[in-house]
Amino acid sequence: MIKLLVFFIFILFISCNSKDTTKSEMRELPSINLLLSDSINVFNTIDIPKGKPIILFYFGAYCDHSRILMKRFLKDMDFYKNVNFYLITDDSFYDMRAFYRNFSLDQYYNIKVGIDNTSAFRKHFKANGYPYLVLYDKNGRLIETFYGEVYSRQIKKSLNIN
Repeated sequence: MIKLLVFFIFILFISCNSKDTTKSEMRELPSINLLLSDSINVFNTIDIPKGKPIILFYFGAYCDHSRILMKRFLKDMDFYKNVNFYLITDDSFYDMRAFYRNFSLDQYYNIKVGIDNTSAFRKHFKANGYPYLVLYDKNGRLIETFYGEVYSRQIKKSLNIN
């Protein structure tokens, strides 16, 4: 009986001290090349400037939940004026441009939209669907991730936006 107890304590000790590489890898901004909506320039997420909170928004151009979430962001843009948005899709360029035009995203200085041709975002975050949000603080440290339907109040709370 004592041997069994020692064995369980040993297993508990090992599991508590094991490094969760997935979570630690997610804490920093990954390197993802994005073909921007102008179809010429490529932007790497490593080059995202610090100083403002960051939202990486993985979306599907024809995903209803992604479209609803985009409408919510735009409706509350006064609250998000000091947040940098990076909208990422692995849809076709044509579909990304349709989304970009539909929401008139060229009007927003704090929104960049691009295509992740290698699905690096999906692989890095193990995102199996849309929408998938990753929130970082102004220093580029991971705050929280959201998958699926999310409300503005949840995001504002995570980013400490009043």
